[in-house]
Amino acid sequence: MILRMPSRNRPYHWGPYPLETLARNPRITMRENEQAAVPAPEFLMSPGSVLAEVVREYLDIFVQNALTKPAAAKAPVPENPQRRTTDVKGYSYFMGRCLSNAGQRLGWRNRTSGA
Repeated sequence: MILRMPSRNRPYHWGPYPLETLARNPRITMRENEQAAVPAPEFLMSPGSVLAEVVREYLDIFVQNALTKPAAAKAPVPENPQRRTTDVKGYSYFMGRCLSNAGQRLGWRNRTSGA
């Protein structure tokens, strides 16, 4: 008998977890939206290692995005949400394939095949 997860038949773009089944409370959503934005973190100490430097550079990417104003021009994406979803899904499949093929060329083990 083979056991399979129920998420196996879910559309890819919904992800593996059924978040749409969770109960929602509109009062909590309104309260969250009314709160002020959280200020960007300030790093008071210099990084103590190479890993800490890299992590700080990575975090700075998100801080920069949070502090900048939205772009004036709209991104060239389809207006139709269904078409947009299809594009993102296709990109995910493509990147997954590219990364798995790169790993195979580099001699990495494919975790999904059990090899």
